[in-house]
Amino acid sequence: MQARNEIPERSTEVLIVGAGVAGLACAWQLHEADIELMVIEERAEAGGNVRTVEDNGFRIEMGPHTILASARDVFHLAEQVGLGPEIVPTRPEAAARFIARGGVLHSAPTGAWSFIKTGLLSSRAKWDLMTEPFRLQKGKPSDTAATFFKRRFGEEGARIIAGAFISGVYAGDPDLLSAPAAFPLFWGFERETGSMIRGAIRHRRRQKAQDAQLPSPPRKGLFSFRHGLGQLSRTIALRLGDRCQCSTPATAITRSHGLYLVSTPTMRISARELVLAVPPDAASRLLGPLDHALAEPLSRIPMAPVAVVHLGFQHKQGAIPEGFGFLVPRGEGVRSLGVLFPSRLFEHRAPGDGDLLAGFVGGMCDPRAL
Repeated sequence: MQARNEIPERSTEVLIVGAGVAGLACAWQLHEADIELMVIEERAEAGGNVRTVEDNGFRIEMGPHTILASARDVFHLAEQVGLGPEIVPTRPEAAARFIARGGVLHSAPTGAWSFIKTGLLSSRAKWDLMTEPFRLQKGKPSDTAATFFKRRFGEEGARIIAGAFISGVYAGDPDLLSAPAAFPLFWGFERETGSMIRGAIRHRRRQKAQDAQLPSPPRKGLFSFRHGLGQLSRTIALRLGDRCQCSTPATAITRSHGLYLVSTPTMRISARELVLAVPPDAASRLLGPLDHALAEPLSRIPMAPVAVVHLGFQHKQGAIPEGFGFLVPRGEGVRSLGVLFPSRLFEHRAPGDGDLLAGFVGGMCDPRAL
């Protein structure tokens, strides 16, 4: 008979700590391989930052908003859990992108003529970009993103074009991000051809040749699910059933007799294999008593502090152009990394003829904004 204060014990082959999209994807692969598993998550809902919230008719993403067409593993996972028919592309109007400069939203150039006409860049900056294929200097593996893009695009082009992109994708500091690590494709273009533009042209030709060999045309553009990206997280968690336990934080990890012993407020779990699918600071805290040599470098991995601020309107905002959204380069006096237009991207993101905007604030260059 179990004592009243005794903590129940459970065992499994593999224990996954963290039910974000990485932990859920790992769990599903193990499930498909008929491997016994369990997932624990400290939040009340699975999904981590990939969650979708319904609020007064607004469909709000708590983190990312879209999936790249190149993310084939994500699409494969969605099809495995029965969400293939729920994959939806962005609206055609969402192809337009903007960059804020001088208090104005400039359309991001998409071709030679729009590049020549744009007021986003000065004539000198345009010249620097047009002559990029003739600057054959190659960098060093220690190059930062700032060093790399200044070499390829010039000072202004690096700040406006690359800077906006870096803020939007990484919320990072170009002076700290590693160019080879953060932009391996672009870095490879320069290493292979001596030019980012020349390398991109060669890469596109190769990609077209490869696509021509596929049995069906590849996906292009950006995608989500009919009920938001959180539909993927919710579906996997539901399919896993009681193997996914939310509101169950890991409080300590020890090792005994070849097993990992993970303590939670409500149970103690033993497992032969352990997967930590949590942010590096949380992983460092849990591993500290068990493996200091691994925990210490994890504690030094910086995370960009970002808040997502959603603005919902009952009526369509005429001042907002049709498009995907806009990015903001550093030094423009706008305390935002950028703003997406979710109700212009997908159907049913706002009630009636309403509008929904999602602004991103903070980042490595402005952590106090939060």
